[in-house]
Amino acid sequence: MGLDVYVGSLTRYYAQDWETIVQQWGREQGLPVEVRRSQASPPDRITDPTVIRPAMIKWRSNLNQALSSRLGVELDWEEAPDAPYFTDKPGWDGYGGLVLLAAHEENPQLKPPKRVSLDSWKQDQALRVSSTKGFPTRYEHVIVPQWWLPCAFKQVFKGPTATGAEVWFGSSIRLLDQLRALNERTYRGTAADLNVWRSQQPDGAEGPFEVEAKVGLSVFLSLAERSATARLPMLLDY
Repeated sequence: MGLDVYVGSLTRYYAQDWETIVQQWGREQGLPVEVRRSQASPPDRITDPTVIRPAMIKWRSNLNQALSSRLGVELDWEEAPDAPYFTDKPGWDGYGGLVLLAAHEENPQLKPPKRVSLDSWKQDQALRVSSTKGFPTRYEHVIVPQWWLPCAFKQVFKGPTATGAEVWFGSSIRLLDQLRALNERTYRGTAADLNVWRSQQPDGAEGPFEVEAKVGLSVFLSLAERSATARLPMLLDY
């Protein structure tokens, strides 16, 4: 299964009123594209935004009741079904490259891999250190979450999505701050550099570490900025 990143209202996401960049390309070329996800949609899945939006508002309200005192901020974001959306496809290798870049930046005593392998990057020693409970990672919102909300809370938390799946949530505002700091401490890419890096994704499942890290960094910087600016949730889609 491939990995896409979605930024947009959850109403639009669950209504399936969006396309991955591969689907967009296929539509423009007149070619059919089938998207396979880790969990297939049930045949009776609700896709009516007039039904979905109230459910998203209720779910957000439940999150606020459970977490607002702990997080210190109110969870609020754009939930219109016609809100704009943004998406890109870093792939698991680009995402893995980004996560490993963060882990190795704060663990310089450990040698980074030469290549990013889809089968092994999660077992990387630096990532294990940065993910250890109690380790003072400065990239918590990069390494841990699968979902990011456009609200400025400090700590990631684990909780249910609107469909009941348990995931780690982060702040896209904190994510953006941490990604910018990571860029400054590593490649110091300019806006022009980031545009070039995004287009250099290797054609294969095991690219060079630096190339994959730059792909992931450029994609996530762009989407985190859109999430924070437009007040839209951001999530991994696979």
